Amino acid sequence: MSRRLERVETLLEEVLQPFSSLSCSMGETSSSSSNGHCNQFSNCEIKPLQGSGNTIFLGDPSLEVRADKHQIMMAYAKSGRRNQLALNLLDVLFSPMVLASSTVKGTRDGVKQSLDPTKVKAIKDYCIQKYPLKSVETRKEVLQKLNKAITDKCIALGKSS
Repeated sequence: MSRRLERVETLLEEVLQPFSSLSCSMGETSSSSSNGHCNQFSNCEIKPLQGSGNTIFLGDPSLEVRADKHQIMMAYAKSGRRNQLALNLLDVLFSPMVLASSTVKGTRDGVKQSLDPTKVKAIKDYCIQKYPLKSVETRKEVLQKLNKAITDKCIALGKSS
């Protein structure tokens, strides 16, 4: 098997991993029984823990930021670094028009609005989850770098439109 195919399969497993553990309304997991149903009721509905249909939660599920799992998988596959993943995910969650008229925090004069802070936090959380902190990095430094990369992309798109 080629290295590229192995990488794609690994990425697919990572993206779909949240769906490997399923839960039912009784709170038991599909691993509780061999047939995938909870032990309480045979007709118990099994639901993915991290999304529904073709969407998954991005970052912390409590933020409730959902995105298409295929688009997230492609964004991750195209990235080789944390900053690149953040930029790819911007394209998934925001339109080019929104990005061109915004920055992470907005501008004091109101010319540029702030991006949805919940979506930005979800992007940052996901990036740190996929590319964990190195021993020499602090979370604050990484978040500052991600903010700068996101703002730079927004400014560049604003200049080109």
